[in-house]
Amino acid sequence: MLQVRGLRIETESGVEIVDEISFDVSRGEIFALVGESGCGKSSVALGLLGFARASARISAGEIRVGATDLAALTARHLRSVRGSRISYVPQDPSKGLSPRRTIISQMVETLTVHGVAAADARKRCIEAISDVELPADERFINRYPFELSGGQQQRILIAMALVGRPSVIVLDEPTTALDATSQKKIIELVAHLAARRESALVYVTHDLAVVQEIAHRVGVMYSGRLVEVGSCMQIFRNPTHPYTAELLNSVPSVLTGRAITGIPGTAAQPGERPSGCFFRTRCPVATDLCAEEYPPVVPAHDDGYIRCVRPNSVPVRVTIREEMVAPLIGVPEIEVRDLVAAYGQGQRRNVVVEDVSFEIGKGECVAVVGESGSGKTTTGRCIAGLHQPSGGQILFRGEPLPGQAKARTREQLQQVQIVFQNPDRSLNPSHTIRSIIGRPLEMLAGTRASTGELAELLDRVQLSPRVLGKYAGQLSGGEKQRVAIARALAARPSIIVCDEVTSALDVSVQAAIVNLLDDLRRSGVSLLFITHNLAVVRSLANRAIVMKDGRVVDQGATASLFTQARHPYTQALYDAVPEVRLTA
Repeated sequence: MLQVRGLRIETESGVEIVDEISFDVSRGEIFALVGESGCGKSSVALGLLGFARASARISAGEIRVGATDLAALTARHLRSVRGSRISYVPQDPSKGLSPRRTIISQMVETLTVHGVAAADARKRCIEAISDVELPADERFINRYPFELSGGQQQRILIAMALVGRPSVIVLDEPTTALDATSQKKIIELVAHLAARRESALVYVTHDLAVVQEIAHRVGVMYSGRLVEVGSCMQIFRNPTHPYTAELLNSVPSVLTGRAITGIPGTAAQPGERPSGCFFRTRCPVATDLCAEEYPPVVPAHDDGYIRCVRPNSVPVRVTIREEMVAPLIGVPEIEVRDLVAAYGQGQRRNVVVEDVSFEIGKGECVAVVGESGSGKTTTGRCIAGLHQPSGGQILFRGEPLPGQAKARTREQLQQVQIVFQNPDRSLNPSHTIRSIIGRPLEMLAGTRASTGELAELLDRVQLSPRVLGKYAGQLSGGEKQRVAIARALAARPSIIVCDEVTSALDVSVQAAIVNLLDDLRRSGVSLLFITHNLAVVRSLANRAIVMKDGRVVDQGATASLFTQARHPYTQALYDAVPEVRLTA
């Protein structure tokens, strides 16, 4: 169905972005493309449709859908096959759906541009909406995207990809920003559609737990190259490339709470890649031989291949992490009593947090979990002074904490900090990292930060002082999140509110951030960790609070809360989490 041979995408100046990409996807098969951020998997995904990012081009290779080589088509012919022969589902619904047009009008247009009559197009769109298990009544199909939940928006994007009845569908990180239950539904939907429609699916993701749930075969990418390809079972049971093994060592487990390890360093960017194997500078078993030439393709996994001169040399570790059940001693750092929070006024008033109470001790991590709309983020914003509570009380070391940041003392502002989910929205792109990290010191401590102080802060988050002169746009996603944490630490806080800080990160960077936060906790910093990722919670938190519809429905020590759930909703969240099953 889909054959990719020797695909190369390069910059206009000839610098390789991805190269030597070869794989097949059969009818009804799901092929997962995995790897860290920046490895080139999204470039490959777009390349399959004949797209390349600005200042880049597809310079070699074949992309065959049936007998048609898309790489050899003119731009006009490519436009005619996109949507009809091959379609694409983007990661972010906000980039795939216009906020100004109804769902049905956008879907119909994807067919009418290919010459389908409007009436027939509308009928096919309604069928596709039903296929993705959404209501196909007039009221729903005439809604705007902002009137839908994140999971519903993602289903609409999948429906839009289906209406043209393509042979190949490319899905680029379709579940990254979804909570566990929404994610599970999308995963089940994709698997069902692949089997029912017999389409060939390319599923791009960094979530290895999802891969094990959904994929038939897996391609592991590192720094622009495929380094291992094989069946899903073989990749997870017997990873032969050191990079694949290290990725699996980075995956948290909600079932066992096993220790996780990140991969030291970062992948080299195009134009900066080392000689020989690109992974050798981070590989724990690299030798001088690895620097001589890029490893050739060697058959492996029955129907796959590997590119490594030292296969099967890195074990997958299943070390169980020491459980942390730290008792509260003395006065809590933060105490939340009967918190109520709402949006709007009068008849439009919507209560999103109601009668929420909990405590956080010194050096303790308390996680707040729940689906989208459960009220967990609003709870964190109230503690940080970014949302005025409607009722209840927040105490800091036994003293009332004003609801709004502007009413708090300098010491209170200094002691309670927040790190947001998306560093791109919280880091000023026009300021250097030196300015971003140094500003809290100037504002709250009243002193100008020295280079030594800033270097010490960066060292705590495992960043080199060389980033001080850079801008946020020059850093990777993981590096930007570390800068955001360093900025919070610059104020020397007692408690940090972490709002979904790992949700958009790949598994190796996520592991490094989790271990960093754990180090901070052990140093005495208290953490409120807001997330929908229960596996990460098991790797970090002492205790967890489960929220549903604005209320706390369950809470307790992390290990027992999810393995011996007392509330049906907690059990449902636990059951929805995809779990990577490893063999020692």
